[in-house]
Amino acid sequence: MLDAIRYLVAGGISWRAMPVDFPDWGRVYAFFRRWREHGLITEFHDRAARTGA
Repeated sequence: MLDAIRYLVAGGISWRAMPVDFPDWGRVYAFFRRWREHGLITEFHDRAARTGA
């Protein structure tokens, strides 16, 4: 799921344009929304920024 979200952000594509190699866009978005509500997206970002990933 995280790879799918990273692909989406890096490519600047819409949710519905998610390639078929990833799970259905609705499922990926549901995970993203849940992670955002719990502050995990910010945590992922902050950790990646600290490690230089």
